[in-house]
Amino acid sequence: MLSRVLPALTAVLLLSSTAACGSDDPADTTGERPAYADNEGRAGAEQFVGFWTDTLNEATASGDTQELKSLAADDCTACADFAGQLDKIYAAGGHVESDGWAVNKVVPEAGATDDEVGLMVTFEVSPQTVYLKKKSKPQEFPGGTQGFRFQLIREDGDWAVQDLSPR
Repeated sequence: MLSRVLPALTAVLLLSSTAACGSDDPADTTGERPAYADNEGRAGAEQFVGFWTDTLNEATASGDTQELKSLAADDCTACADFAGQLDKIYAAGGHVESDGWAVNKVVPEAGATDDEVGLMVTFEVSPQTVYLKKKSKPQEFPGGTQGFRFQLIREDGDWAVQDLSPR
């Protein structure tokens, strides 16, 4: 199912940083992870999802996916697919126009530990215009509400996305 959904999800990426749970300064592009993004426990995991959203928004706007990739565990296939789709679009001279993703709701799953937390996250996704390559005909996507299940783990004191799947 993810392979069918990813092209549409790629189109649902964004230009501006509008996450509800993210940093106080979405324009901060220092490349350093803010301290709040690695707070411990379920609350810290929820803050990390806001930071992940800010980072996704920035990667979509700039085409630079390095920081987005750094937020994923090595075995997160969906994470690699998100970044890979952006890399492909920007390498071909394309880009995405949008107002971005915003976190609407975060619901923690039962069974969280200090090192592993599952979250159901609902995003509001702005309408998107995607240019797959330079001078290509734009593809229009209406945006809307999209749910994802995040499985987060702690690696060396930092949160990382271990699994990401649409719901």
